This record gives sequence, C-alpha cells and structure tokens, in this order.
Amino acid sequence: MSGTSVNVSGFSNYTTDYINTTTVDPPGHCKWYLPALEWLKIAMLTFGFLGNGATAFIIIIKKDLHSKTYATICAVALSDFLYCLGGVLWGVFYYAYMDPHDFRVLQNCVSEFLDKYMKIFIEYVMTSAYVSSGFLIAVLSIFRYIIIVHPLKANMILTKRAVVLTFAFVYFVAIGYAVLLYTKVIKNTKISRPIDTVLSYLIPLNVMVVFHTLKLSKMKSSGFQATKTTARKMEVVVIMVVMAFSLLLLPWHVVSIGYEFGILKPSYSVVTASALLLQLNNCINPVFYAFLSPLVRKSLCFCFQRKKETNRRTPTGTQSTTLSSSSSGFAQTRVKSPDTPSSITNSSSTLNSSISTSDVSTFEVSSQT
Repeated sequence: MSGTSVNVSGFSNYTTDYINTTTVDPPGHCKWYLPALEWLKIAMLTFGFLGNGATAFIIIIKKDLHSKTYATICAVALSDFLYCLGGVLWGVFYYAYMDPHDFRVLQNCVSEFLDKYMKIFIEYVMTSAYVSSGFLIAVLSIFRYIIIVHPLKANMILTKRAVVLTFAFVYFVAIGYAVLLYTKVIKNTKISRPIDTVLSYLIPLNVMVVFHTLKLSKMKSSGFQATKTTARKMEVVVIMVVMAFSLLLLPWHVVSIGYEFGILKPSYSVVTASALLLQLNNCINPVFYAFLSPLVRKSLCFCFQRKKETNRRTPTGTQSTTLSSSSSGFAQTRVKSPDTPSSITNSSSTLNSSISTSDVSTFEVSSQT
C-alpha cells in the first residue's frame, strides 16, 4: 500500500485525474469510514446498478420489447449500468478511506495491483459509459423524431444495420474520448474540462432540444390526443429522461467550469452535492422506465413476482378454462380442447391481439424489430 492521499476537490466526475497529492501518515492508520453523503451516493449508485441491469436484461430477453426505441433504451441502460458499477467500486475502495478529520483527503489504502486496475476501469470504462449515455439519449431523441415525423419512411431509415452502426459510432466516439483524455493530448490541460462539458453535455443536450421541439410540433399539429396511448406514454418517458439529463448535470458543469477558471472555490459539500446530482442522472432512468412504460413495468414486475393464473368460467358455469400467461406477461398461450366453447377462443384471440401492440408510435406502419 502506498502512503499518499489525494485531495478530492479536483473535480473529477468519474476519474482520479486533476487532483493534488500529498503525504500522509503510514498506511497502518487507514480506517474504513464513509460520511453520510457518501453513504447516500453508494445507496443511489447501487440502485442504479441493479435497476439499469434489470432493465437491460428484460429488454434483451423479451421479444415484445425488441424495437428501435427499446434497443436504444437498452443501450442507455447498459452504459448507466457500467457507470453505476464503477461508482460503487470507487466509493467502497477509495472514498471509504476518507480522513475522518478532513473529508477532502483520501488515504490510499488499496493494494498496488487493485489500485492499478481499478483506476484503469474507472478512467476508461466509466468515462466511456458516462459519455456514451448522453449521446445515446440524443440518439433516442433522433429515432423518436423519425418514427413520429416520417412514419412511412421509418422502417427504411431505421434498419437494423443503421441502428447497429449508430450505436457502434457512439461507442467509438466515447472510447476514443476516454483514450485521449488519459493521454498527453489533453490530460491535465486547461481545455480538458471545457471539452468534457461540450462533448458530454452541450452537444447531446442541443441535439435533444432540437429534435424534441420538431417532434412535439409535429405531434401538436397532427393532434396529440389522436396518438395512441402507448405512444404518448413513450414520449413522456423520453421527455423525462431528457429533462433529467439537462437539469441534473447542469450544477456539476457550472461548478466544474467555475473552478477551472478560478471563479469558484467550492467546499466539499458543494462538490459532493453536485456530484450526487450528476450521478443521479445515471441512476434515475429505471424509475422512468418502470413507472411510465407499461411494457417495461409489467416485465419487471414479472421478474419479482409470478403472475397468478386467471381462471375464466364458461357461460354455462359448468366449465372453466385457464389462460396461462407467458413469461413476458403480454403474449398468452391459448390451449383449445375439443369441448372448449368458441366464445372463449374468440375472447382469447382478441386479448392476444390487443396486448401484443408494438411499443413504438402509432404512426409506424409495421412493427419495429
């Protein structure tokens, strides 16, 4: 173990760069300690880690959720999953060794081997996840714009190949930025924080604002109330995700830029509070998915509680038919026996067709894959 500590006032939202090092007591004095705000961050990041992981898992395994919109949500959830995982590891292995007399000092009590690879994960994986999350939310805004405004061309524009290439380009940019950030190109320079603010916040935010404005204008002119309920709810989900991104990241970037140019000298509490809001952006999205998207909500609920079988009685009262819900909770398996009344068969058929509705907008001509 090394005997150095780091000053956490250096404004690294996902790395250990830009921080001053000092000499402290021998590592034998290391004590595992976390103040209240750090416990709150650990709890929040753990929720984000579990929630985003569950969301991505559900979307991957459920065919009802295999669409362009949910594929993008899955990509956002995977990025947030990695970011929250890194945040938990950072809190447990680094912030847990705060000096109880000075929260701005961290005692490096991690073994050299773990310290080396932990910092590699934090610097490269978390940075890439942080940047890609914002860009993927911007991509989600573009996809929803195409689906709403150009419904007849949506399937021709948003092919599987186009979607995959878009995701690949986003990850390429995010990983490339992480590599440049930790090389001599822009590392520890005056332009590093402005570049971070422009690339990870301002560019995605402007893309979101432009395409959401165009999309909502189109929906308003064509009659928003005429839009299908599932499509309206999906738009609410997307808008909430965009609002969270714009509002929760703003304090961090304002304080960070102010600190960089000597305008602000924030205290530990201000730095931690702004970092808490920044990290909340990566943790809160599963709440929007679960409470505002019926398809995701029902699938998540099914993972924790088996859906009870529904018994339906025949019109004569002498026979009953059990409709067993499938693992997704949306499509149902219909078993017809020779003596099953046709009315029950017709009812089951109607039920199947009504609940297998696509998650995408009512303007789409065919289902999105």
